[in-house]
Amino acid sequence: MPFEHVQSALFKLQNHSFHKPATKVGEHVLGTNMAFFLPEGHVAEWNKRTFAPCYGYSIRKVLNRPPIHLLVRVKLETKPKKNEDRVLVLTTWRIYLLGLKVPAKVECSFNVLEIRALNALNHNQILVETEKATYSLKFPTSESADQVTRHVNSALAKIFPSPASVCLIRHGNVETPETPRDVSPNSESSTSTIHSICGGFSETYAALCDYNGQSCREEVQWDVDTIYHSEDNREFNLLDFCHLESRDLALIVAALAYNQWFTKLYCKDLRLGSEVAEQVLHTASKSHHLEELVLDNAGLKTDFALKLACVLSENPNTALHALTLSHNPLEDKGLSALSQQLLCFPKGLSKLCLSKTSITAKGINHKLK
Repeated sequence: MPFEHVQSALFKLQNHSFHKPATKVGEHVLGTNMAFFLPEGHVAEWNKRTFAPCYGYSIRKVLNRPPIHLLVRVKLETKPKKNEDRVLVLTTWRIYLLGLKVPAKVECSFNVLEIRALNALNHNQILVETEKATYSLKFPTSESADQVTRHVNSALAKIFPSPASVCLIRHGNVETPETPRDVSPNSESSTSTIHSICGGFSETYAALCDYNGQSCREEVQWDVDTIYHSEDNREFNLLDFCHLESRDLALIVAALAYNQWFTKLYCKDLRLGSEVAEQVLHTASKSHHLEELVLDNAGLKTDFALKLACVLSENPNTALHALTLSHNPLEDKGLSALSQQLLCFPKGLSKLCLSKTSITAKGINHKLK
Protein backbone atom coordinates (compact mmCIF):
# COMPACT_ATOMS: atom_id res chain seq x y z
CA MET A 1 0.00 0.00 0.00
CA PRO A 2 1.41 3.46 -0.90
CA PHE A 3 2.56 5.55 2.05
CA GLU A 4 -0.10 8.22 1.52
CA HIS A 5 -2.84 5.58 1.66
CA VAL A 6 -1.49 4.30 4.96
CA GLN A 7 -1.55 7.85 6.27
CA SER A 8 -5.18 8.45 5.28
CA ALA A 9 -6.23 5.20 6.92
CA LEU A 10 -4.82 6.32 10.27
CA PHE A 11 -6.04 9.87 10.54
CA LYS A 12 -7.91 12.71 8.88
CA LEU A 13 -6.21 16.02 8.27
CA GLN A 14 -8.31 19.18 8.60
CA ASN A 15 -7.31 22.51 7.03
CA HIS A 16 -3.69 21.50 6.73
CA SER A 17 -0.80 23.68 5.65
CA PHE A 18 2.90 23.07 5.35
CA HIS A 19 5.14 23.97 8.25
CA LYS A 20 6.88 27.32 8.18
CA PRO A 21 10.65 27.59 7.89
CA ALA A 22 12.56 27.47 11.13
CA THR A 23 13.02 30.85 12.75
CA LYS A 24 16.32 29.90 14.34
CA VAL A 25 19.00 27.33 13.70
CA GLY A 26 17.91 24.02 15.21
CA GLU A 27 14.42 25.36 15.98
CA HIS A 28 11.27 24.21 14.19
CA VAL A 29 7.66 25.29 14.38
CA LEU A 30 4.38 23.70 13.37
CA GLY A 31 2.13 24.62 10.49
CA THR A 32 -1.15 26.41 11.22
CA ASN A 33 -4.76 25.23 11.42
CA MET A 34 -4.17 21.52 11.64
CA ALA A 35 -5.97 18.78 13.46
CA PHE A 36 -5.50 15.03 13.40
CA PHE A 37 -8.41 12.79 14.36
CA LEU A 38 -7.16 9.38 15.41
CA PRO A 39 -9.26 6.22 15.76
CA GLU A 40 -9.18 4.88 19.30
CA GLY A 41 -6.35 2.43 19.84
CA HIS A 42 -4.19 3.81 17.01
CA VAL A 43 -0.97 5.74 17.34
CA ALA A 44 -0.38 8.24 14.56
CA GLU A 45 2.30 7.92 11.96
CA TRP A 46 3.66 11.42 11.61
CA ASN A 47 3.18 13.26 8.32
CA LYS A 48 6.46 14.93 7.44
CA ARG A 49 4.76 17.39 5.10
CA THR A 50 2.70 18.86 7.97
CA PHE A 51 4.95 18.48 10.99
CA ALA A 52 8.36 20.00 11.38
CA PRO A 53 11.17 17.45 11.18
CA CYS A 54 11.48 15.38 14.34
CA TYR A 55 8.49 17.06 16.03
CA GLY A 56 6.29 13.98 15.85
CA TYR A 57 9.04 11.79 17.24
CA SER A 58 9.69 14.38 19.94
CA ILE A 59 6.04 14.32 21.05
CA ARG A 60 5.94 10.55 21.19
CA LYS A 61 9.15 10.51 23.19
CA VAL A 62 8.05 13.08 25.77
CA LEU A 63 4.62 11.45 26.23
CA ASN A 64 6.07 7.94 26.36
CA ARG A 65 3.74 6.89 23.54
CA PRO A 66 0.26 6.72 25.08
CA PRO A 67 -2.63 6.27 22.59
CA ILE A 68 -3.25 9.68 21.00
CA HIS A 69 -6.84 10.50 20.02
CA LEU A 70 -6.40 14.08 18.82
CA LEU A 71 -3.48 16.32 17.91
CA VAL A 72 -4.40 19.90 17.12
CA ARG A 73 -2.94 23.38 17.15
CA VAL A 74 -4.95 25.74 19.37
CA LYS A 75 -4.94 29.30 20.62
CA LEU A 76 -4.43 29.48 24.39
CA GLU A 77 -5.39 32.64 26.24
CA THR A 78 -2.34 33.37 28.39
CA LYS A 79 -3.41 36.87 29.42
CA PRO A 80 -6.57 38.94 28.92
CA LYS A 81 -6.94 39.51 25.15
CA LYS A 82 -3.64 37.74 24.48
CA ASN A 83 -3.61 34.35 22.74
CA GLU A 84 -0.60 32.18 21.99
CA ASP A 85 -0.18 29.09 19.82
CA ARG A 86 0.02 25.73 21.52
CA VAL A 87 -0.31 22.09 20.50
CA LEU A 88 -3.07 20.18 22.28
CA VAL A 89 -2.63 16.43 22.56
CA LEU A 90 -5.61 14.39 23.71
CA THR A 91 -4.88 10.95 25.16
CA THR A 92 -7.24 8.50 26.82
CA TRP A 93 -7.22 10.07 30.28
CA ARG A 94 -5.16 13.25 29.95
CA ILE A 95 -4.93 16.50 27.98
CA TYR A 96 -1.49 17.96 27.24
CA LEU A 97 -0.52 21.44 26.08
CA LEU A 98 2.89 21.73 24.43
CA GLY A 99 4.94 24.49 22.88
CA LEU A 100 5.67 24.50 19.15
CA LYS A 101 9.43 24.14 19.35
CA VAL A 102 11.60 21.05 19.07
CA PRO A 103 12.32 19.27 21.31
CA ALA A 104 8.67 19.12 22.33
CA LYS A 105 8.05 20.19 25.90
CA VAL A 106 4.91 19.71 27.97
CA GLU A 107 3.94 23.06 29.47
CA CYS A 108 0.98 21.68 31.39
CA SER A 109 -1.32 18.69 31.50
CA PHE A 110 -4.37 17.56 33.43
CA ASN A 111 -6.29 14.35 33.89
CA VAL A 112 -9.99 14.31 32.97
CA LEU A 113 -10.73 13.76 36.67
CA GLU A 114 -9.22 17.18 37.41
CA ILE A 115 -11.83 18.92 35.25
CA ARG A 116 -14.47 20.70 37.29
CA ALA A 117 -16.36 22.24 34.37
CA LEU A 118 -16.08 22.39 30.61
CA ASN A 119 -17.89 25.34 29.08
CA ALA A 120 -18.44 25.60 25.32
CA LEU A 121 -18.27 29.37 24.75
CA ASN A 122 -19.03 29.08 21.04
CA HIS A 123 -18.69 26.61 18.19
CA ASN A 124 -14.87 26.41 18.34
CA GLN A 125 -13.90 27.76 21.77
CA ILE A 126 -14.11 26.01 25.14
CA LEU A 127 -13.27 27.05 28.67
CA VAL A 128 -11.81 24.25 30.79
CA GLU A 129 -11.91 24.70 34.56
CA THR A 130 -9.62 22.33 36.46
CA GLU A 131 -8.57 21.94 40.07
CA LYS A 132 -5.54 24.18 39.58
CA ALA A 133 -6.22 26.48 36.63
CA THR A 134 -8.61 27.60 33.90
CA TYR A 135 -7.80 27.28 30.19
CA SER A 136 -9.50 29.16 27.38
CA LEU A 137 -8.85 27.22 24.17
CA LYS A 138 -9.77 28.24 20.64
CA PHE A 139 -9.74 25.43 18.08
CA PRO A 140 -9.29 25.68 14.30
CA THR A 141 -12.63 23.94 13.67
CA SER A 142 -15.82 23.23 15.58
CA GLU A 143 -15.25 19.53 14.89
CA SER A 144 -12.00 19.43 16.87
CA ALA A 145 -13.54 21.38 19.77
CA ASP A 146 -16.53 19.05 19.82
CA GLN A 147 -14.27 15.99 19.82
CA VAL A 148 -12.50 17.19 22.97
CA THR A 149 -15.84 17.79 24.71
CA ARG A 150 -17.21 14.40 23.68
CA HIS A 151 -14.00 12.60 24.60
CA VAL A 152 -13.91 14.11 28.11
CA ASN A 153 -17.54 13.23 28.67
CA SER A 154 -17.03 9.70 27.36
CA ALA A 155 -13.97 9.18 29.56
CA LEU A 156 -15.85 10.33 32.66
CA ALA A 157 -18.82 8.13 31.78
CA LYS A 158 -16.48 5.13 31.76
CA ILE A 159 -15.41 5.97 35.31
CA PHE A 160 -18.68 7.15 36.84
CA PRO A 161 -22.07 5.54 36.16
CA SER A 162 -23.99 8.48 37.60
CA PRO A 163 -24.19 11.96 36.00
CA ALA A 164 -24.08 13.45 39.50
CA SER A 165 -20.54 12.13 39.85
CA VAL A 166 -19.01 13.71 36.76
CA CYS A 167 -17.87 17.23 36.11
CA LEU A 168 -20.36 19.81 34.90
CA ILE A 169 -20.18 20.07 31.12
CA ARG A 170 -21.98 23.19 29.94
CA HIS A 171 -22.71 24.19 26.37
CA GLY A 172 -23.10 27.90 25.81
CA ASN A 173 -25.13 29.08 22.83
CA VAL A 174 -23.98 32.68 22.52
CA GLU A 175 -22.98 32.20 18.89
CA THR A 176 -24.68 28.87 18.17
CA PRO A 177 -28.48 29.07 18.01
CA GLU A 178 -28.83 25.29 17.74
CA THR A 179 -30.04 23.46 20.83
CA PRO A 180 -27.04 21.91 22.62
CA ARG A 181 -26.77 18.16 22.16
CA ASP A 182 -27.13 16.09 25.32
CA VAL A 183 -23.78 14.51 26.12
CA SER A 184 -24.49 13.50 29.70
CA PRO A 185 -23.45 9.98 30.75
CA ASN A 186 -27.06 8.85 30.40
CA SER A 187 -27.46 10.10 26.84
CA GLU A 188 -27.28 7.86 23.79
CA SER A 189 -23.95 9.37 22.77
CA SER A 190 -22.25 8.39 26.00
CA THR A 191 -20.41 5.22 26.94
CA SER A 192 -22.06 3.12 29.63
CA THR A 193 -20.07 1.13 32.16
CA ILE A 194 -22.89 -1.30 32.82
CA HIS A 195 -22.12 -3.61 29.88
CA SER A 196 -18.32 -3.28 29.94
CA ILE A 197 -16.07 -5.95 31.44
CA CYS A 198 -16.52 -6.13 35.22
CA GLY A 199 -18.29 -2.79 35.25
CA GLY A 200 -15.38 -1.01 33.59
CA PHE A 201 -13.02 -1.64 36.51
CA SER A 202 -9.88 -1.57 34.36
CA GLU A 203 -10.80 1.78 32.79
CA THR A 204 -11.49 3.36 36.17
CA TYR A 205 -8.31 1.91 37.63
CA ALA A 206 -6.22 3.21 34.71
CA ALA A 207 -7.75 6.68 35.02
CA LEU A 208 -7.04 6.81 38.76
CA CYS A 209 -3.45 5.66 38.22
CA ASP A 210 -2.92 8.46 35.70
CA TYR A 211 -4.60 10.98 38.00
CA ASN A 212 -2.30 10.01 40.89
CA GLY A 213 0.85 9.78 38.79
CA GLN A 214 1.19 6.05 39.41
CA SER A 215 2.03 3.30 36.95
CA CYS A 216 -0.95 1.22 35.90
CA ARG A 217 -0.37 -2.43 36.82
CA GLU A 218 -1.29 -4.47 33.77
CA GLU A 219 -1.43 -7.67 35.83
CA VAL A 220 -4.26 -6.15 37.88
CA GLN A 221 -6.25 -5.35 34.75
CA TRP A 222 -5.54 -8.79 33.28
CA ASP A 223 -6.63 -10.63 36.42
CA VAL A 224 -9.90 -8.70 36.61
CA ASP A 225 -10.72 -8.70 32.88
CA THR A 226 -9.76 -12.35 32.39
CA ILE A 227 -10.10 -14.38 35.59
CA TYR A 228 -12.77 -12.48 37.50
CA HIS A 229 -14.82 -11.93 34.36
CA SER A 230 -14.62 -15.52 33.08
CA GLU A 231 -15.69 -16.85 36.48
CA ASP A 232 -18.44 -14.24 36.84
CA ASN A 233 -16.84 -13.46 40.19
CA ARG A 234 -18.42 -10.51 42.03
CA GLU A 235 -16.14 -10.85 45.08
CA PHE A 236 -13.04 -8.68 44.89
CA ASN A 237 -10.31 -10.37 46.92
CA LEU A 238 -7.45 -8.10 47.98
CA LEU A 239 -5.35 -11.17 48.76
CA ASP A 240 -5.00 -11.70 45.00
CA PHE A 241 -2.91 -8.54 44.94
CA CYS A 242 -1.22 -8.70 48.35
CA HIS A 243 2.20 -8.70 46.66
CA LEU A 244 1.68 -5.09 45.59
CA GLU A 245 2.65 -2.03 47.59
CA SER A 246 0.13 -0.20 49.75
CA ARG A 247 -0.17 2.65 47.25
CA ASP A 248 -1.15 0.23 44.49
CA LEU A 249 -3.74 -1.47 46.70
CA ALA A 250 -5.23 1.90 47.58
CA LEU A 251 -5.83 2.69 43.90
CA ILE A 252 -7.38 -0.74 43.36
CA VAL A 253 -9.84 -0.17 46.20
CA ALA A 254 -10.55 3.37 44.99
CA ALA A 255 -11.62 1.96 41.62
CA LEU A 256 -14.43 0.06 43.37
CA ALA A 257 -16.18 3.15 44.72
CA TYR A 258 -18.47 3.59 41.69
CA ASN A 259 -18.20 0.08 40.28
CA GLN A 260 -21.50 -1.67 39.52
CA TRP A 261 -20.11 -5.19 39.09
CA PHE A 262 -18.44 -6.14 42.37
CA THR A 263 -20.72 -6.64 45.37
CA LYS A 264 -18.19 -7.90 47.92
CA LEU A 265 -14.77 -6.71 49.10
CA TYR A 266 -12.76 -9.39 50.90
CA CYS A 267 -9.57 -9.11 52.95
CA LYS A 268 -8.32 -11.52 55.63
CA ASP A 269 -5.01 -11.68 57.50
CA LEU A 270 -3.61 -8.77 55.51
CA ARG A 271 -2.68 -5.63 57.40
CA LEU A 272 -4.05 -2.63 55.55
CA GLY A 273 -2.00 0.56 55.46
CA SER A 274 -3.57 3.93 56.17
CA GLU A 275 -3.89 4.73 52.44
CA VAL A 276 -5.81 1.52 51.77
CA ALA A 277 -8.01 1.95 54.84
CA GLU A 278 -8.93 5.48 53.72
CA GLN A 279 -9.98 4.19 50.31
CA VAL A 280 -12.07 1.45 51.91
CA LEU A 281 -13.89 4.19 53.80
CA HIS A 282 -14.28 6.22 50.61
CA THR A 283 -15.74 3.21 48.79
CA ALA A 284 -18.16 2.58 51.65
CA SER A 285 -19.28 6.21 51.48
CA LYS A 286 -19.91 6.20 47.71
CA SER A 287 -20.84 2.69 46.62
CA HIS A 288 -24.46 1.78 45.95
CA HIS A 289 -23.61 -1.80 44.98
CA LEU A 290 -21.23 -3.09 47.67
CA GLU A 291 -23.29 -5.59 49.69
CA GLU A 292 -20.66 -7.27 51.86
CA LEU A 293 -17.46 -6.00 53.45
CA VAL A 294 -15.00 -8.48 54.99
CA LEU A 295 -11.98 -7.00 56.79
CA ASP A 296 -10.87 -9.86 59.04
CA ASN A 297 -7.60 -9.32 60.95
CA ALA A 298 -6.71 -6.29 58.83
CA GLY A 299 -4.95 -4.27 61.53
CA LEU A 300 -7.86 -1.88 61.97
CA LYS A 301 -8.45 -0.03 65.24
CA THR A 302 -11.10 2.02 67.00
CA ASP A 303 -10.63 5.09 64.82
CA PHE A 304 -11.49 3.05 61.71
CA ALA A 305 -14.77 1.93 63.26
CA LEU A 306 -15.59 5.54 64.14
CA LYS A 307 -14.86 6.69 60.60
CA LEU A 308 -16.77 3.79 59.07
CA ALA A 309 -19.84 4.69 61.10
CA CYS A 310 -19.51 8.27 59.90
CA VAL A 311 -19.21 7.47 56.18
CA LEU A 312 -22.09 4.98 56.33
CA SER A 313 -24.29 7.71 57.74
CA GLU A 314 -23.42 9.80 54.67
CA ASN A 315 -24.49 7.07 52.23
CA PRO A 316 -28.26 6.58 52.53
CA ASN A 317 -28.28 4.44 49.36
CA THR A 318 -25.75 1.90 50.58
CA ALA A 319 -26.44 -1.71 49.62
CA LEU A 320 -24.31 -3.03 52.49
CA HIS A 321 -26.01 -5.68 54.63
CA ALA A 322 -23.11 -7.95 55.72
CA LEU A 323 -20.09 -6.81 57.72
CA THR A 324 -17.09 -8.73 59.12
CA LEU A 325 -14.56 -6.91 61.29
CA SER A 326 -13.30 -9.83 63.38
CA HIS A 327 -9.80 -9.84 64.92
CA ASN A 328 -9.51 -6.05 64.85
CA PRO A 329 -9.25 -4.17 68.21
CA LEU A 330 -12.32 -1.97 67.75
CA GLU A 331 -13.11 -1.86 71.48
CA ASP A 332 -16.36 -0.71 73.06
CA LYS A 333 -16.10 2.77 71.59
CA GLY A 334 -15.94 1.40 68.05
CA LEU A 335 -18.91 -0.90 68.67
CA SER A 336 -20.92 1.95 70.10
CA ALA A 337 -20.40 4.09 67.00
CA LEU A 338 -21.09 1.28 64.54
CA SER A 339 -24.21 0.02 66.27
CA GLN A 340 -26.02 3.25 65.50
CA GLN A 341 -25.57 2.70 61.75
CA LEU A 342 -25.95 -1.07 61.58
CA LEU A 343 -29.61 -0.71 62.49
CA CYS A 344 -30.17 1.79 59.69
CA PHE A 345 -29.06 -0.22 56.67
CA PRO A 346 -31.75 0.10 53.95
CA LYS A 347 -31.57 -3.66 53.29
CA GLY A 348 -31.25 -4.57 56.95
CA LEU A 349 -28.38 -6.49 58.55
CA SER A 350 -28.01 -10.12 57.46
CA LYS A 351 -24.53 -10.85 58.84
CA LEU A 352 -22.30 -9.30 61.50
CA CYS A 353 -18.99 -10.79 62.69
CA LEU A 354 -17.20 -9.02 65.54
CA SER A 355 -15.33 -11.85 67.26
CA LYS A 356 -12.11 -10.96 69.08
CA THR A 357 -12.47 -7.22 68.64
CA SER A 358 -11.66 -6.29 72.28
CA ILE A 359 -15.32 -5.64 73.00
CA THR A 360 -16.17 -6.18 76.67
CA ALA A 361 -19.32 -7.60 78.21
CA LYS A 362 -19.92 -4.19 79.73
CA GLY A 363 -19.89 -2.61 76.30
CA ILE A 364 -22.31 -5.17 74.89
CA ASN A 365 -24.68 -4.89 77.84
CA HIS A 366 -24.64 -1.12 77.54
CA LYS A 367 -25.76 -1.31 73.92
CA LEU A 368 -28.49 -3.83 74.72
CA LYS A 369 -30.11 -1.53 77.25
